[in-house]
Amino acid sequence: MFKFTFLWTFVLIAIAVFIVGLYKNVVSKIAYILWVNTPGREGDIYRDSRVRLSFPRIRTLIDEALLQKRIKNRSAFLWIRHLLIFFGFGALFVFDQLTYVLGKLGHRFAQIEYFTSGPGRAFLKFGLELSGGVLFLGLTLALIHRIAYAKEEKNCVELSLILLLWAVVLSGFLAESFRFVAEPMDPFLRYSFLAGPLARALAALSWPWESLAWSMWMAHVSSVLFFFAYVPYSRLVHMFVSPIGRSLTMGQNTAQRKMEKISEGWL
Repeated sequence: MFKFTFLWTFVLIAIAVFIVGLYKNVVSKIAYILWVNTPGREGDIYRDSRVRLSFPRIRTLIDEALLQKRIKNRSAFLWIRHLLIFFGFGALFVFDQLTYVLGKLGHRFAQIEYFTSGPGRAFLKFGLELSGGVLFLGLTLALIHRIAYAKEEKNCVELSLILLLWAVVLSGFLAESFRFVAEPMDPFLRYSFLAGPLARALAALSWPWESLAWSMWMAHVSSVLFFFAYVPYSRLVHMFVSPIGRSLTMGQNTAQRKMEKISEGWL
């Protein structure tokens, strides 16, 4: 009962904080970009059509958001680090949602066993661990680079955000490893190539693994919800607005630099 009450109370609080931050730091900024991009009159403010910026092109969004070519031009290491974090995070989110929808909801409302006790469960588990491992590697590289180049990176990379997400991923692997130690006969243990080996190594220790598994799971869920609520207030918000802002200012002439400064200053 405590677990259920704590979880849903925290979920509701996190959603409320997230929505406020989303409106303040994402929706309002995108609305401003669109306002700048639309010439005309609104009250006493006249928006000059001579400095109208082109709306984001699909190709630009792909280059900036997916391929991240601007970062590649700066450094191959930073580019690889960014790709590991970006695609690892994206894939982990997708597999996590599939696990919830196909596994828990499918089993509860449609009695679908394929994703709870069948091969589908193994596929989802492998996908979760692979994407989590990719994300963890990228975050570890980012953390090492941020510490090694603290002076140069302090205004570009938010150390607290990296540490928080790194702790989220690590707690997830530990929670699953502790559960495997407590449940050594789990049929899907053999599909776990990260948490599984760690669990087999930890099994030599005579610790209260059931209690530790529960505690670590609660710590993982709490850190996930805290991270979710914190995202709109962190520099990670650039994932949502930077591709749009960047595409608006690419290829513009000198006369439009004022608009470029305004747009990128908001981002």
